[in-house]
Amino acid sequence: MPASLPRTIAEHYRPHRHHYWYARIKLATDPLYAGVIDALRDSREPLLDLGCGIGLLAHWLRASGFAADYHGVDNDAAKLEAAVESTRHAQLDRVSFTHVDLASGFPEHEGSVTLLDVLQFVPPAEHARLIDAAIDSLTIDSVLVIRSGLQRPGWRLRLTRAVDRFSRWWGWMNAGPQRYPQRADLEAAFEARGVEAEFEPLRGRTPFENWLIVVRLGVGSNRIQAQDGHGQQSRETDPGEVGNQHPASDPIVPEERPYRRDHNEVEHDDVKHGEVDAAQAEE
Repeated sequence: MPASLPRTIAEHYRPHRHHYWYARIKLATDPLYAGVIDALRDSREPLLDLGCGIGLLAHWLRASGFAADYHGVDNDAAKLEAAVESTRHAQLDRVSFTHVDLASGFPEHEGSVTLLDVLQFVPPAEHARLIDAAIDSLTIDSVLVIRSGLQRPGWRLRLTRAVDRFSRWWGWMNAGPQRYPQRADLEAAFEARGVEAEFEPLRGRTPFENWLIVVRLGVGSNRIQAQDGHGQQSRETDPGEVGNQHPASDPIVPEERPYRRDHNEVEHDDVKHGEVDAAQAEE
């Protein structure tokens, strides 16, 4: 990718200076985006980005040639406003965003899923439910991409937790870190579902405890068995979504609602401006 790309993408967040510098620095320093592109290289399936923040991944995907439908969800209204405005300014096609609280349920989706720097902010009891729902969304040619710190001894995790706590104090996150998943627990969950998972450290030049986990349906997966010979289910569009239409079916979560600019909502939001990456203290 050209060295100028982070700055080019950041320009779409002007005149908001904070979002401009956040995008420019994060895209230039975080190895996350290259890792996601590599994981999605062979997939043409629609992508659901859980905890999309200000929409950085959508910009990077389009700049990298990923043309499948992108749909981002987040529970932070201020971040979604920035995501919508920036992608419209960049004239990105087939990109949409919806306001969703994952604590209430999981959006209906078929295709790839990204869960990037989200698990540590979700109650530990909900980790298995969230991962199960993401796996249930996978199709034969799709992938689940998780980026997370892992619970293990060492200064890297202590520093990562401190940064996440600071991000909550600063107002960038609307929740503080709770518990980072353990690798053994994730591996057991993946084995139980018959999916294949690859774990890879994803630190780059950063000092943080970050791992990239790429999950694909295995031969023994119940999802493969259910889809084999039956093809893909038809998808319908939801005319209420922001941006270009995103394939969707009946949502599991009743409170899922398309995001629209609502000044009253933003003014009364607890968050000043909203998502941090556990790896950066600054989508």
